[in-house]
Amino acid sequence: MSRTLAGNTRFAAFWAEGAVGRHAEDRKLIRHPRVGDISVDCDVSPTETPT
Repeated sequence: MSRTLAGNTRFAAFWAEGAVGRHAEDRKLIRHPRVGDISVDCDVSPTETPT
């Protein structure tokens, strides 16, 4: 972790602030004509533009 903090000042600042983003989970069902239903778990990490 120390190498990551030392190599990226912006990330180090976020880490020091304890800034975290929203995290959402979702499950999707894909229906494939040959293999049938496929259930996929998704992790969603939206990006937001600072204002």
